[in-house]
Amino acid sequence: MKSKILIVFLIQLLTFSIGFGLTKEKKITQSIDVIATGGAGVADAGRFGLIFMNPAALGINEMKGFSILKVGARANIDSYDLAMLGLKIANGEVSLETMTSDQWQMILDLRSTIGVTGPLMLGYMGSGLGLLLYDDILTSVTVKPSPGIPYVDFETYADIGFIVGYGFELPIPFFLGKFTRVYGGINLKYLNRMKYVDPRMSLLEALDMGAGIAAFQKGFLMGQNISSDVGVIINSPEFAFGFVVHDWFSTGFNWSEYVLKQGSFGFEKLTNSAVYETTYFTPALDVGINWMLPISGFLLSKMEIYFDVVNALDFTESYLLKFRLGIQARLFQFLDVRAGLYKGYPTLGLGFDLPLIKINAAYYVEELGTLPGTIPQQNVMFDIQLML
Repeated sequence: MKSKILIVFLIQLLTFSIGFGLTKEKKITQSIDVIATGGAGVADAGRFGLIFMNPAALGINEMKGFSILKVGARANIDSYDLAMLGLKIANGEVSLETMTSDQWQMILDLRSTIGVTGPLMLGYMGSGLGLLLYDDILTSVTVKPSPGIPYVDFETYADIGFIVGYGFELPIPFFLGKFTRVYGGINLKYLNRMKYVDPRMSLLEALDMGAGIAAFQKGFLMGQNISSDVGVIINSPEFAFGFVVHDWFSTGFNWSEYVLKQGSFGFEKLTNSAVYETTYFTPALDVGINWMLPISGFLLSKMEIYFDVVNALDFTESYLLKFRLGIQARLFQFLDVRAGLYKGYPTLGLGFDLPLIKINAAYYVEELGTLPGTIPQQNVMFDIQLML
């Protein structure tokens, strides 16, 4: 009977993934400590960023404390070239008619992303409970070749979200080992999103570094979404296996159009705005393993290897983009050295676990195309978090 229920559940999940695949919405950005290990960590329970990964990790309770403040930023390496060229055009030093072939090639290769994580990252983790209020801002510009002057795909997102989750030990009727425990967890997520998306913005407008502000003046969409994750982790001293179903019930964004109020800071809803198509967070099944090497000492006190497969039941995307592989080593009791493979590209990162202050940095490549190597985008991230 239980096996039949599981089969029906998996078929339903697959149906959701295919049925809503054409209208799926941008997900939240993973925390730096997770991205630095290739985005892997479904079966891990020792990093703050795992509050976004698997709610079952809250029951293991390796990570606990209050997050008071978190200030971070991320940028694509091409963002500097975009800013410099935009300034030259604004100052009249360069025009589209006088640009060299190298400058045109730089524009054609341009994939710029810049964002801010925080400063709102207020929450608590401990005793099986996880609470987090956070915000996130992201602007991206991707050049699309076309006959004549190329155009750009312009996107701006501003998120304010809240997560509440609970993890607990699951009673099992059979023996898995003296030190093996099974944990389950569930969370509820609320997201308020403001966005402006222009898939065919002119090149001149994109080169204007005030494009994001101008877009909000023209009007932007605001919507709300409620969703939930459920997960399980089988945890032992040296090995863990986990899986999580993200957004297992898929509620849609209810979009309304707003503009900035004239002469004051605030938003005004347009009562005669058009009706926009509802978009969804599609259900996704992630699975992963975590191998904890038996190491102890001052120089090298801990080492873990992670391997995940994300959105395993969505066959519309290449499986080469679904694999996540990462490693984290703790040096000198406070320095975390991280590396991994994210969508087929290497990631690197450092973490300083100091009293009251946590510092993280990461380098990773985001694939914007359908296959590895199609449209790679190099990114760097950095944040400082105050923990009590």
